[in-house]
Amino acid sequence: MPSLYVIAGPNGAGKTTFVRDFLRYDFAVLDFLKITL
Repeated sequence: MPSLYVIAGPNGAGKTTFVRDFLRYDFAVLDFLKITL
């Protein structure tokens, strides 16, 4: 079954760093979408 993980927080909180440094080793992250509003 597919899963969707949402990493949310304010600007400068380290969301992108978290995904790049930690999640890629723990999960099979195939697609990463970065949206700035």
